[in-house]
Amino acid sequence: MIAAAGAGGAPPPPPAETLPLLALASAGQGAPLPAPATAGRLRIYEPAPATTPTTPEPGPGIGLRGLVRAEEVLAARLRALADRPAPLPVAAVDAWLARDADAAALSDEQRAAVRAAATSGCFVLTGGPGVGKTTTVRALVRCLGALGRSIALAAPTGKAAKRLGDVVGLEARTLHRLLGAGPRGFRHGPRDPLPHDAIVVDEASMLDTGLARAVVGAVGPRAQLILVGDADQLPSVGPGQVLRDLLASGVVPSAQLATVFRQAARSLIVANAHRIRRGEAPELHPAAALGPDVDCVFVPAGADRVAEVAAEWAAGHLPRALGLTPGDVQTLAPLTRVCQALNSALQARLNPPGDRPERPHGALPLRLGDRVIQTRNNYNLGVFNGDGGEITAVAPDEVTVDFGDGRVVAYAPADLLDLDHAYCLTVHRSQGSEWPGVVLLVSSSHGPMLSRNLLYTALTRARRAAVIVGDRAAVARAVAEVRDRERVTGLAALLAAGAPAATGA
Repeated sequence: MIAAAGAGGAPPPPPAETLPLLALASAGQGAPLPAPATAGRLRIYEPAPATTPTTPEPGPGIGLRGLVRAEEVLAARLRALADRPAPLPVAAVDAWLARDADAAALSDEQRAAVRAAATSGCFVLTGGPGVGKTTTVRALVRCLGALGRSIALAAPTGKAAKRLGDVVGLEARTLHRLLGAGPRGFRHGPRDPLPHDAIVVDEASMLDTGLARAVVGAVGPRAQLILVGDADQLPSVGPGQVLRDLLASGVVPSAQLATVFRQAARSLIVANAHRIRRGEAPELHPAAALGPDVDCVFVPAGADRVAEVAAEWAAGHLPRALGLTPGDVQTLAPLTRVCQALNSALQARLNPPGDRPERPHGALPLRLGDRVIQTRNNYNLGVFNGDGGEITAVAPDEVTVDFGDGRVVAYAPADLLDLDHAYCLTVHRSQGSEWPGVVLLVSSSHGPMLSRNLLYTALTRARRAAVIVGDRAAVARAVAEVRDRERVTGLAALLAAGAPAATGA
């Protein structure tokens, strides 16, 4: 389904506690936001008077000044991109689609998406698992390249960027590397835009307001921006829900791929993901059924044994069933405290103490061969939140980590505070990554953290097999819970109201 449009380059905002507040009063649906009145440290937006009695829709509410300003700037830039003249003639794109041998295999839905994306200044491609987003992106990139457009591929995390590059066949970078992140901010922005004609960003559901503002601000004056992602996944860890707001506004052209292809439809992982997305209970088979025809199974375990059972499956049962190493299986949990317990148990099973060098690191030592993840951006080292790797050397004064994308980074003791074990990850930290096998803990003891898009996101991290460990009541609770979608943001309202041309970074 194609939706037609109507009609900077700074790092994310400073920490929330340092920002004054900016109030946004409720404006009627579709009402323009007039210039703000200044009242001390607050800027007040009064609703425009309605010409006829209406029931006002909720407005953006009240927010931190820096974040509200970021949404204002982001909305203005997105509208400006969406309003740009078509970067390529429709006739040229149709001619390419007619002559490209691989394009002949595209569905009508995919061909329409390629045509719309190639001829838009800003475009969103979305859809769930098994609907052919990857195939569509691959065709789109070939089309843009064949018609003379220079292309930059990027994603929020290193693993997502590597996967994008592998499937498209071109180099892909993390957004921070693409933007030239450093201790003083991003190199590329409105004053020094990216030197590419088309910027394709995958896993766009992970974009928070600050990073999205930086990306949009770095798009050149004759370039186009294409965002690819699944709006039903968990929203970004940082403030905002950019992808969801873009789709809700109806301002930016978009295509939602909805047809599940026959081969993908045979996968219970894909079928269950779509059931969960619709609010239906997944089809869960017993563990004994795991095999070529059943790739999603359920292992019952009480709250007192769920971690132990999950560790047994992650370290032994699932790798053996898939004919893979334990490194190809990732354990996921909703809560950090559960991950800490699983990291300890899995390190003991998969990388036990012995002759391997190690150094103290809180409750769990860092040991040669450990799986680790970066938990905060470190511009000096060039590693960013969510980057995962393996420890390849442990010395008294440093620890070396290979991130698998050409970066081998030596950590001084002070930098190790931002390094954590990654045998088990929270579902939030797993976004943008995939593994052949996934073991997911879903227990009633996880309480309010359970939600529909958490379960959906976790399940779609698995390529070949998913094992859910826990209790069925918790799975049902997760499917029913949609409260975590209730983020209050102003981006959709600003876009729909017609954001003014903002200035500044």
